[in-house]
Amino acid sequence: MDILSLIIEEGYIIVVALWIIGEFIKYTDTIQNKWIPFILLGISVFMTPWSLGGYTAHYVIQSILSAGGAVFSDQLSKQWNMEE
Repeated sequence: MDILSLIIEEGYIIVVALWIIGEFIKYTDTIQNKWIPFILLGISVFMTPWSLGGYTAHYVIQSILSAGGAVFSDQLSKQWNMEE
């Protein structure tokens, strides 16, 4: 099952935004890469319900899925590039 199929369409832009934020964080020397998924989750829990319409259980779950989708997409792109 693809995690991106569980995210509502309005959440796709959040996945892309989180992916970009994660890339910026990755190239800073102050934060270790192992903390990036947790930072993205924190940002997503704040940003996703706020941008989608409110702090309901549905949107909090969407925020967790959006953070997971961003990390999953990043890892998928890395694995795809390793095979070439």
